[in-house]
Amino acid sequence: MKKFIWIIILFTAFLFYGSSRASSVFAASLELDPTTKSANTNDIIELNLNVDPGSEQITSVDAYIEYDETMLEFQSIANGDYFPTFFEDSSTTGKAYYGGMVNLGEFKTGEGTIATLSFKALKEGTTTVSIYCDTSKNDTSKINKNDFDATNIITCSENISSEITVGEGDEEVTSTPIPTSTTVPAEDEETEEGGTGGTTLQETPTTLPQSGIFDNVIKYSAPGIALLLIGLVLKLLL
Repeated sequence: MKKFIWIIILFTAFLFYGSSRASSVFAASLELDPTTKSANTNDIIELNLNVDPGSEQITSVDAYIEYDETMLEFQSIANGDYFPTFFEDSSTTGKAYYGGMVNLGEFKTGEGTIATLSFKALKEGTTTVSIYCDTSKNDTSKINKNDFDATNIITCSENISSEITVGEGDEEVTSTPIPTSTTVPAEDEETEEGGTGGTTLQETPTTLPQSGIFDNVIKYSAPGIALLLIGLVLKLLL
Protein backbone atom coordinates (compact mmCIF):
# COMPACT_ATOMS: atom_id res chain seq x y z
CA MET A 1 0.00 0.00 0.00
CA LYS A 2 2.80 2.36 0.93
CA LYS A 3 4.59 1.68 -2.38
CA PHE A 4 1.37 2.32 -4.28
CA ILE A 5 0.95 5.72 -2.60
CA TRP A 6 4.53 6.67 -3.53
CA ILE A 7 3.89 5.65 -7.15
CA ILE A 8 0.82 7.92 -7.30
CA ILE A 9 2.78 10.83 -5.80
CA LEU A 10 5.64 10.45 -8.27
CA PHE A 11 3.30 10.08 -11.23
CA THR A 12 1.32 13.19 -10.22
CA ALA A 13 4.53 15.21 -9.83
CA PHE A 14 5.70 14.14 -13.28
CA LEU A 15 2.38 15.17 -14.85
CA PHE A 16 2.50 18.56 -13.11
CA TYR A 17 6.06 19.12 -14.31
CA GLY A 18 5.11 18.29 -17.89
CA SER A 19 2.01 20.50 -17.92
CA SER A 20 3.81 23.50 -16.40
CA ARG A 21 6.62 23.16 -18.94
CA ALA A 22 4.15 22.97 -21.80
CA SER A 23 2.33 26.12 -20.68
CA SER A 24 5.59 28.09 -20.49
CA VAL A 25 6.83 26.93 -23.90
CA PHE A 26 3.59 27.22 -25.88
CA ALA A 27 2.23 30.55 -24.55
CA ALA A 28 1.09 32.84 -27.38
CA SER A 29 2.11 36.50 -27.11
CA LEU A 30 2.80 39.82 -28.85
CA GLU A 31 6.01 41.85 -28.69
CA LEU A 32 7.09 45.38 -29.59
CA ASP A 33 10.65 45.35 -30.92
CA PRO A 34 13.06 46.84 -29.99
CA THR A 35 12.12 46.69 -26.31
CA THR A 36 14.21 49.81 -25.62
CA LYS A 37 14.88 52.70 -27.98
CA SER A 38 16.73 56.03 -27.75
CA ALA A 39 15.89 59.00 -29.96
CA ASN A 40 16.05 62.78 -30.19
CA THR A 41 13.16 65.23 -30.36
CA ASN A 42 11.44 65.20 -33.80
CA ASP A 43 12.99 61.82 -34.70
CA ILE A 44 10.76 59.19 -36.32
CA ILE A 45 10.71 56.01 -34.22
CA GLU A 46 9.80 52.66 -35.77
CA LEU A 47 8.70 49.66 -33.72
CA ASN A 48 8.02 46.18 -35.09
CA LEU A 49 4.95 44.39 -33.78
CA ASN A 50 5.76 40.67 -33.62
CA VAL A 51 3.55 37.66 -32.90
CA ASP A 52 4.58 34.37 -31.30
CA PRO A 53 1.75 31.79 -31.47
CA GLY A 54 3.78 29.13 -29.65
CA SER A 55 2.99 25.73 -31.15
CA GLU A 56 -0.51 26.68 -32.27
CA GLN A 57 -2.03 27.38 -35.68
CA ILE A 58 -3.59 30.86 -35.83
CA THR A 59 -5.87 32.69 -38.25
CA SER A 60 -5.86 36.29 -37.02
CA VAL A 61 -4.48 38.82 -34.53
CA ASP A 62 -6.04 41.90 -32.93
CA ALA A 63 -3.47 44.26 -31.40
CA TYR A 64 -4.42 47.32 -29.33
CA ILE A 65 -1.45 49.64 -28.81
CA GLU A 66 -1.34 52.37 -26.16
CA TYR A 67 1.10 55.32 -26.04
CA ASP A 68 1.47 58.73 -24.36
CA GLU A 69 0.27 61.34 -26.86
CA THR A 70 2.18 64.08 -25.03
CA MET A 71 5.45 62.26 -25.70
CA LEU A 72 4.80 60.62 -29.06
CA GLU A 73 2.81 61.53 -32.14
CA PHE A 74 1.43 58.56 -34.06
CA GLN A 75 2.46 58.47 -37.72
CA SER A 76 1.42 55.20 -39.39
CA ILE A 77 0.97 51.43 -39.30
CA ALA A 78 2.46 49.40 -42.16
CA ASN A 79 1.52 45.76 -42.67
CA GLY A 80 4.28 43.21 -42.12
CA ASP A 81 5.05 40.03 -44.04
CA TYR A 82 2.92 37.72 -41.86
CA PHE A 83 -0.74 38.35 -42.75
CA PRO A 84 -1.97 39.09 -46.30
CA THR A 85 -4.90 41.21 -45.09
CA PHE A 86 -4.90 43.87 -42.40
CA PHE A 87 -6.97 46.67 -40.88
CA GLU A 88 -5.86 49.66 -38.84
CA ASP A 89 -7.43 52.45 -36.82
CA SER A 90 -5.61 55.38 -35.24
CA SER A 91 -8.55 57.76 -34.88
CA THR A 92 -8.32 57.77 -31.06
CA THR A 93 -5.38 59.79 -29.76
CA GLY A 94 -3.10 57.72 -27.57
CA LYS A 95 -4.31 54.44 -29.07
CA ALA A 96 -3.78 52.48 -32.27
CA TYR A 97 -5.37 49.28 -33.54
CA TYR A 98 -4.01 46.64 -35.91
CA GLY A 99 -5.97 43.63 -37.16
CA GLY A 100 -4.41 41.00 -39.43
CA MET A 101 -5.91 37.84 -40.86
CA VAL A 102 -5.17 34.94 -43.20
CA ASN A 103 -6.95 34.08 -46.43
CA LEU A 104 -9.99 31.83 -46.18
CA GLY A 105 -9.05 28.24 -45.38
CA GLU A 106 -5.44 29.08 -44.44
CA PHE A 107 -3.58 29.41 -41.16
CA LYS A 108 -0.20 30.61 -39.88
CA THR A 109 2.41 29.06 -37.57
CA GLY A 110 5.64 30.32 -36.06
CA GLU A 111 6.88 33.79 -35.11
CA GLY A 112 6.76 36.76 -37.44
CA THR A 113 6.44 40.53 -37.84
CA ILE A 114 2.82 41.48 -38.38
CA ALA A 115 3.23 45.27 -38.57
CA THR A 116 5.58 48.24 -38.19
CA LEU A 117 4.41 51.27 -36.19
CA SER A 118 5.90 54.75 -36.62
CA PHE A 119 5.89 57.57 -34.05
CA LYS A 120 7.37 61.06 -33.92
CA ALA A 121 9.21 62.02 -30.72
CA LEU A 122 7.72 65.23 -29.33
CA LYS A 123 9.74 66.05 -26.22
CA GLU A 124 12.44 64.78 -23.90
CA GLY A 125 11.65 62.10 -21.38
CA THR A 126 10.96 58.38 -21.06
CA THR A 127 7.72 56.75 -22.10
CA THR A 128 6.33 53.28 -22.83
CA VAL A 129 4.47 51.97 -25.85
CA SER A 130 2.46 49.01 -24.58
CA ILE A 131 0.10 46.29 -25.76
CA TYR A 132 -3.33 46.52 -24.12
CA CYS A 133 -4.40 43.05 -23.03
CA ASP A 134 -7.26 42.09 -20.71
CA THR A 135 -8.97 38.81 -21.61
CA SER A 136 -12.03 39.80 -19.55
CA LYS A 137 -12.72 42.58 -22.08
CA ASN A 138 -13.95 42.33 -25.65
CA ASP A 139 -11.81 45.14 -27.09
CA THR A 140 -8.48 43.62 -26.17
CA SER A 141 -5.47 42.21 -27.95
CA LYS A 142 -6.09 38.68 -29.20
CA ILE A 143 -4.30 35.85 -30.95
CA ASN A 144 -7.02 33.69 -32.48
CA LYS A 145 -6.51 29.95 -32.82
CA ASN A 146 -7.37 27.98 -35.94
CA ASP A 147 -10.49 26.32 -34.54
CA PHE A 148 -14.26 26.64 -34.89
CA ASP A 149 -14.55 29.22 -32.08
CA ALA A 150 -11.45 31.23 -33.05
CA THR A 151 -10.27 30.76 -29.45
CA ASN A 152 -8.18 33.60 -28.04
CA ILE A 153 -4.92 31.94 -26.91
CA ILE A 154 -2.96 35.06 -25.96
CA THR A 155 -1.14 35.09 -22.60
CA CYS A 156 -1.22 38.73 -21.52
CA SER A 157 1.63 38.36 -19.03
CA GLU A 158 3.96 37.26 -21.84
CA ASN A 159 3.44 40.39 -23.97
CA ILE A 160 6.45 42.70 -24.26
CA SER A 161 6.26 46.53 -24.36
CA SER A 162 8.83 49.03 -25.65
CA GLU A 163 10.44 51.79 -23.56
CA ILE A 164 11.32 54.95 -25.49
CA THR A 165 13.88 57.49 -24.20
CA VAL A 166 13.83 60.84 -25.99
CA GLY A 167 16.70 63.32 -25.68
CA GLU A 168 18.54 61.31 -23.04
CA GLY A 169 20.55 58.92 -25.17
CA ASP A 170 24.24 59.05 -26.06
CA GLU A 171 25.64 62.42 -27.06
CA GLU A 172 26.05 63.01 -30.77
CA VAL A 173 29.62 62.91 -32.12
CA THR A 174 30.70 66.38 -33.25
CA SER A 175 32.34 66.28 -36.65
CA THR A 176 35.41 68.37 -37.52
CA PRO A 177 34.35 71.62 -39.26
CA ILE A 178 35.22 71.73 -42.96
CA PRO A 179 37.12 74.94 -43.94
CA THR A 180 35.22 77.22 -46.31
CA SER A 181 36.69 77.22 -49.81
CA THR A 182 35.84 79.14 -52.94
CA THR A 183 37.12 76.26 -55.09
CA VAL A 184 34.35 74.00 -56.38
CA PRO A 185 35.27 70.27 -56.10
CA ALA A 186 35.67 68.45 -59.39
CA GLU A 187 32.83 66.04 -58.64
CA ASP A 188 30.48 68.99 -57.96
CA GLU A 189 31.26 70.47 -61.38
CA GLU A 190 30.17 67.25 -63.05
CA THR A 191 26.74 67.16 -61.44
CA GLU A 192 23.74 68.90 -62.94
CA GLU A 193 22.55 70.09 -59.53
CA GLY A 194 25.88 71.76 -58.64
CA GLY A 195 26.73 69.63 -55.59
CA THR A 196 27.02 66.14 -54.25
CA GLY A 197 24.28 66.58 -51.64
CA GLY A 198 24.14 65.17 -48.14
CA THR A 199 24.69 61.66 -46.96
CA THR A 200 21.70 59.76 -45.62
CA LEU A 201 22.44 57.66 -42.57
CA GLN A 202 20.45 54.47 -42.34
CA GLU A 203 19.68 52.99 -38.94
CA THR A 204 20.91 49.44 -38.59
CA PRO A 205 17.87 47.16 -38.26
CA THR A 206 17.57 45.47 -34.90
CA THR A 207 16.97 41.77 -34.47
CA LEU A 208 14.71 39.95 -32.11
CA PRO A 209 16.34 39.31 -28.73
CA GLN A 210 17.49 35.74 -28.36
CA SER A 211 15.43 33.70 -25.96
CA GLY A 212 14.66 30.09 -25.06
CA ILE A 213 17.80 29.32 -23.00
CA PHE A 214 15.72 28.09 -20.06
CA ASP A 215 13.49 26.09 -22.42
CA ASN A 216 16.53 24.34 -23.90
CA VAL A 217 17.80 23.42 -20.44
CA ILE A 218 14.41 21.90 -19.61
CA LYS A 219 14.25 20.11 -22.97
CA TYR A 220 17.61 18.37 -22.60
CA SER A 221 17.18 17.58 -18.92
CA ALA A 222 13.68 16.10 -19.31
CA PRO A 223 14.86 12.59 -20.37
CA GLY A 224 17.18 12.39 -17.37
CA ILE A 225 14.40 13.40 -15.01
CA ALA A 226 12.07 10.82 -16.53
CA LEU A 227 14.67 8.04 -16.14
CA LEU A 228 15.25 9.09 -12.53
CA LEU A 229 11.53 8.85 -11.78
CA ILE A 230 11.30 5.40 -13.42
CA GLY A 231 14.27 4.22 -11.37
CA LEU A 232 12.67 5.40 -8.16
CA VAL A 233 9.41 3.59 -9.03
CA LEU A 234 11.25 0.33 -9.83
CA LYS A 235 13.22 0.60 -6.57
CA LEU A 236 10.01 0.93 -4.59
CA LEU A 237 8.42 -2.03 -6.35
CA LEU A 238 11.43 -4.39 -5.96
